[in-house]
Amino acid sequence: MTRGAARQLNDVPAKRWNLNRPQKDLTRELHRPVEAAIKNLGGEIKDIYLTTGQYDLLVIVDAPDGDAMAKFTLAVGQQGNVRSTTVRGFTEDEFYSILADLP
Repeated sequence: MTRGAARQLNDVPAKRWNLNRPQKDLTRELHRPVEAAIKNLGGEIKDIYLTTGQYDLLVIVDAPDGDAMAKFTLAVGQQGNVRSTTVRGFTEDEFYSILADLP
């Protein structure tokens, strides 16, 4: 991930696909409604990475707040094709602000 992408990071759903048919067909079908779901909530998909290991995809999503991110994750999960783990990313400035507030 580039430094610029890291600064835009807000919430990161890591996806594990539950597939019973070819991935290329399913991925094409899922991309448009997933992108529309986050746009309807005031957010956007910044980047999508194919990954190796525990998760198949890393999706960088910029959401206006935690509620919008939760709604997005639940809406995508309702499709039944993915399971996700969401983590909150902090920018470098946010990280230093948190450190400054430590006792």
